[in-house]
Amino acid sequence: MCPRTKKQIEEIKEETRGAILVSALKLFARNGYSATTADSIAKAAGVSKGLIFSYFKTKQDILLSVIDEGMHKALSGLTPASNIKSPEVRLAELISTWVDTIKTQPMYVRLILQLHLHDEFQAILDERGIEFINLYLGKLRDVFRDLGSKNPDLDCYLLGAAMDGFSLNYSAAPELFPIDEVARGLIETFIDRGRHQ
Repeated sequence: MCPRTKKQIEEIKEETRGAILVSALKLFARNGYSATTADSIAKAAGVSKGLIFSYFKTKQDILLSVIDEGMHKALSGLTPASNIKSPEVRLAELISTWVDTIKTQPMYVRLILQLHLHDEFQAILDERGIEFINLYLGKLRDVFRDLGSKNPDLDCYLLGAAMDGFSLNYSAAPELFPIDEVARGLIETFIDRGRHQ
């Protein structure tokens, strides 16, 4: 048997790290952070507990990595080229980006909703959310300004509240929540709101 190359070793490390994070996300979202143990993450990932701690210092480090990876996936749909499009198209893209996150990362959304209610993690989420707020909500404010909104900040809060409800309803019962239809209605509502202020 030939020894593994440096590239192969790095690929194995990335696969193992990925398996740990996927398992941790599922367990954190299903059972909550406090009820999830390093042993349960190791078992679900098919690795030893000791191996987990060669990748992460603490269980909280695992959680932070899960949050960061989910946020980067959610933000990957936002491109600088979007700024040259009409405000209506940009608003539709921003809402669609979040809807895609809800649909493709339901466990991540469920975890974030849970953590928002957990006092211990509110400060962590606020700190981690700065990138999201600066990018996503900054783009939303620009869109609402370009639509003619008299109060772009209020429109951001209103849309944010609607999307939080959207996330919660879809997370609770995806088979009962008509996510695409509601997203289209939300886009139309906020475009009309911007035009009639």
